[in-house]
Amino acid sequence: MKSLLLGTCFSLIFSFSFAQALKKVTKKTKIDACTLVEKYQVLKSDSEVKHGDYSAQILTYTEKGQYNLGKQSGIWEFSRNTEVHQKFDFSTGKFLSDQPSKFIKKIILQDNNDKPGKEIEAKNFYLGGDPKMLTIVKKCLKYPREAMENNVMGEALLSATLTKEGEIINEKAESQLGFGLEEEWLRVFKLIPPTWVPIMVNGKPVDAKLYFRFKFTLVTI
Repeated sequence: MKSLLLGTCFSLIFSFSFAQALKKVTKKTKIDACTLVEKYQVLKSDSEVKHGDYSAQILTYTEKGQYNLGKQSGIWEFSRNTEVHQKFDFSTGKFLSDQPSKFIKKIILQDNNDKPGKEIEAKNFYLGGDPKMLTIVKKCLKYPREAMENNVMGEALLSATLTKEGEIINEKAESQLGFGLEEEWLRVFKLIPPTWVPIMVNGKPVDAKLYFRFKFTLVTI
């Protein structure tokens, strides 16, 4: 009984001491016309290491999850207007629930020589999904004045490489609408926080080329 009590006391003291070693942080990051508000905890011994509960918000978009000594862990939930639209399990690296992306037009795998390969289903590989992207796009995108004056509309298309490490690189315009539409779509796309998930083929991450679209439309009143 004595050893059991000692073990319990030691466990409680250790847990209390570890909890005391954390510091709460609220961080605000300006993203053009939006503000990303993050709330999390870090180790007092190393302020770069997140540990425990994490939440982030951009206007009506929110995401919640856990960090374990600097690494995202467990199941994360992504919501807009309090409605959960996506869940991702970091322990398995898989989406538990998600919605198709309207931004992604097509995905083409890249071979080892960076040459185009097989086209695959245009699924979502972005943590936060369309609601997170749309929140930023709707708030930050500005219809170019020259395009408005010339009544230019249409689908602007850009491409980017999603690497096996989960990074987005080599963003460039693919369409030719002109009048600043491709440039504006590219500018706003680069504002989107890079929370991408690598594409897996046969259990291994691969490089892929993704094509992203946005339809510019003028409304006549």
